[in-house]
Amino acid sequence: MQKAVGSRQLLLSAFCLLLTVLCLLPSVLHAQQPQTGTAPIFATNAKYVNGVAPGYWPTAGSGLTLNISAGTVFCAGAVQNYAGGTLTMTASTTNYVYLSSASSCAPAVKTALFTTADVPVAQVVTSAFAITSVSDLRTMFSNTTKNINNAVYANQFATSGNGNGLTPYTSPSGTGGIQEAYNALIAETQGTVGGRLVIPKGFYLITSTVNFTENGAVGGPGFYNHWTLVVEGDGEDSTYISCQTGAGKPCMDFAGRSHVTVKNMTLYRAASGYSTIGLFFARSTTGDSQFSEYNTVDHITVGMSPSDMTANGGNGLIALYDNGAEGLRVDNSHLYADWPVILTGDNVFTITSQFVPANTSNKFMSNSVIYHTDLQALGTNPPALIQGQADNTSFTDTLPIGPTTGFCFDVRAQVTAPGNPIRGLRFLNTQTDSTCGRFLKTTSLLQSLEISGTLQQGTGSSILLSGANAGIQNSVINLVYASASPAEPLVGDDGVANQGVKANKIYLYSGASINAPTTAGNGNVFISNFNSPGITWSNSAKTDLVVTPGVTTILPSIGGETVSAAPRSTYSSFLPGALTATSTGSTLTLDKAVTVTRIQAQAKTAPSGCTTNAVVRLTDGTTPQTVTITGAANDSGAITQNYAAGAALTVGVSTAAAGCTTNPQDTTVIVQMKMQ
Repeated sequence: MQKAVGSRQLLLSAFCLLLTVLCLLPSVLHAQQPQTGTAPIFATNAKYVNGVAPGYWPTAGSGLTLNISAGTVFCAGAVQNYAGGTLTMTASTTNYVYLSSASSCAPAVKTALFTTADVPVAQVVTSAFAITSVSDLRTMFSNTTKNINNAVYANQFATSGNGNGLTPYTSPSGTGGIQEAYNALIAETQGTVGGRLVIPKGFYLITSTVNFTENGAVGGPGFYNHWTLVVEGDGEDSTYISCQTGAGKPCMDFAGRSHVTVKNMTLYRAASGYSTIGLFFARSTTGDSQFSEYNTVDHITVGMSPSDMTANGGNGLIALYDNGAEGLRVDNSHLYADWPVILTGDNVFTITSQFVPANTSNKFMSNSVIYHTDLQALGTNPPALIQGQADNTSFTDTLPIGPTTGFCFDVRAQVTAPGNPIRGLRFLNTQTDSTCGRFLKTTSLLQSLEISGTLQQGTGSSILLSGANAGIQNSVINLVYASASPAEPLVGDDGVANQGVKANKIYLYSGASINAPTTAGNGNVFISNFNSPGITWSNSAKTDLVVTPGVTTILPSIGGETVSAAPRSTYSSFLPGALTATSTGSTLTLDKAVTVTRIQAQAKTAPSGCTTNAVVRLTDGTTPQTVTITGAANDSGAITQNYAAGAALTVGVSTAAAGCTTNPQDTTVIVQMKMQ
């Protein structure tokens, strides 16, 4: 019994000892890092440092000297140690103290704003002789120049504004922080990666053209023209760029650049001091930029409204101007201006960059694609101008909106070699608005042109050939009208002899006509979409075709022979026996008017020694054509003799042979004719 009591006392003593240890535990265990509950001796952006001091403590010294304490930072792939030192500030301004990634993150100072290549330390304000304030800006040290999602953000570089419509973002460069962000992006060597510049939701005031032009030598730092650049907003209804760069200047300049994508934003003309060009692309002569190509405009609205036809040398406001930067692609965008889009190889309006020289030797503007995009002309110009060597340029699913009596597309020949054709120009599934009544005007020869689409009722030729170099060859045209009975001819000219309409496949809308009296043509195939299954070649009106007199040469050919109204035919008559008496061999009553072009007579037995040769005659009773039989083969030669429809033509012997040693016998007469 005493043993049991002793055991219970032992357990109770052990329990009390354990409870005492647990109660005392908080007072004997220390944290892993020293802590303080008092304020730090200098302003820092962390109340507790947890045993890790920021380093690089900036404090004012005498005069304009700033003291920098020792510090350590991981920079350029290595730990960099700084023993401490001083920097001299610039008087009477704001100084920006930072760790320079270009100098192994050694402390440095400048009077320009921080970029994403900098590690901020302090902002120091000075008077003429002393430091008046030091703002400690230290945070977790890193020298990366990229921000979230491998991009830089323009609004981080804005120095004023809150991004709403009343107080847009602004910056010292006059670009709302966009130029500063781009400069930061190209400050580092990008290799083959390229970069993203994001323009977040908000309004940005652009009073100086944003310089996105080619920068840096090939293989050197910066984005040379073949490196990828993406400039993107948060959406056409979220990111707004107010373009106020002044007359003759673009809002954004991409001259000399390749592989640029601009997307998801709206550029609009400011009320005053406005830009006269929205987006500018061009070749330049710097580095590889003479081969500028493959830029993309995607989900962009450029609104240069209202119209100003005095801008750009009297040509009007321009939404997008591309001078020779080939392979441009515009997707799902809305371009509103006096000229919504201009694709030119000869810089037709002499628009130049203020940052890089223009290339005037390479005059190509090929392989561009305008897809699912609205082109609205605000003034009197067509919605689109295509000029120069714009081979393989396509407008697909586009909606051109323009002046009522004007053309949707203005195609102009190359300036230095206007006789050179434009090949492979395509307008596919293009539906014009009712305010853009005529489809295309060209001063250039178009080869392998392809047109398919719907045209609203207009006034004048759907396709107008203008000048001596114009023409359409080896092309496919399939235009239909939204209205049932358009009065407009399909093709017309301006009265100047041109390169012709040749070797094309043309689908005819109901009531179609060719009204091009000075246009030569041959080898065309016309296909009717309406009413009759074939084509009746006639100068009189038909439901599927109206051929205007004077245009009868614009017709198909068979074996290279032009068909004027109907194929050529022959009429034969056999005169048996000796041709020693007058006779009628055959009679033909004409269904259509014909023109006789030749008569030939072949005798089985040739005559000899005749005092009077036999004469074979073709006549309608009033107008004879004769052939004298002097041998086995006898020919009238080429003749032109018209006979009216309904005439009865007879072939026979009009003069009998006499005094012959051998009489002509068994003669076949062949009459060649064509329909009038």
